Amino acid sequence: MRRFSVVACAEACDPSPFWHGPVPAGWDHGEERDVSQFVDAVLHGRLVPRTATTAMGTRYEGWAAPEDVKAADEYAASTQVPPPAPA
Repeated sequence: MRRFSVVACAEACDPSPFWHGPVPAGWDHGEERDVSQFVDAVLHGRLVPRTATTAMGTRYEGWAAPEDVKAADEYAASTQVPPPAPA
């Protein structure tokens, strides 16, 4: 299971590398579960598959809590640069 986190770079990076934005975000490893815990979490909706859609299609990226998947989607949407307006 993975967890999504957004951390202000000042808290995570000292000094901040030039390639980092002001707020790095990413997936961290969460706690391990045995098979029965995993199945229970999936059946009760506490874990859902994470997927990514690319030009090549949709690919599986692991399992995460629904709130982490939602947070990652919202973060990705908030960081997308809108296309330039036609001239």
